[in-house]
Formats: sequence, C-alpha cells, structure tokens
Amino acid sequence: MGYYINPPLLSKEQWLRKHGEMLSEAITQDNAQEIWEELYTGEVTKFPVVWIDNRMFTSAGIAFSANELKAFTEPGDNRPKDFFVVPVEKLLEVCPDLKYCCTLQSKNQRNVENKL
Repeated sequence: MGYYINPPLLSKEQWLRKHGEMLSEAITQDNAQEIWEELYTGEVTKFPVVWIDNRMFTSAGIAFSANELKAFTEPGDNRPKDFFVVPVEKLLEVCPDLKYCCTLQSKNQRNVENKL
C-alpha cells in the first residue's frame, strides 16, 4: 500500500469530512470489486480513501486501484475503518505523489491526466 493523505492544517478526519463523501456502506472483500466498478463506470474523478484507527495514530490510505481497495479490506484486519470518496484534485493537494499512480491508470487515463 502506497499513498496516504497527510493534510498540513487539519486532522485527517477533519480533512476527509470537509473534502470527501463518507460512504454509508462499509467496503468488504465481498463488495470491493463491485464498488470499484460502480465508481469507475465513466471518468475517473475520485478515489476511495480508507480512514483507519491504528490505536496509537490514524491513517488515511488512498485506494487507487481495485486491488488496493481489496488490500484495505482484508478479513483478518479488525481495525475500525471509515470509507470516503474524495475528488482526485483534492487528493493531489495533500498527496502530490499520487500523480505518478494516476498516470499509470490504464482505464480513463486521459481523464485523470487532464486533471493533473
């Protein structure tokens, strides 16, 4: 897993609530592929972000592919999680390295590159 948000002026939780949309349904191994496909039936404009309570600290990982989304939903991982979708342009503000991943996306590559 490779891309995480670290907003400079807000906590991860505050930033996600301000710029993202919290998903009402939890993402699991069983529905990760289906949710990924629902999000990307057309132009890529947003990515799922998984907020994770690690007890000592929190993290917010960007699921930039279906496989990455599945990795965040391993059945044995019982850490509390919330799922958001966040516009790509907002994610690039707090994770500029995400642009390298976006340019590698084969599906809808031009749509993502136009936002960079």
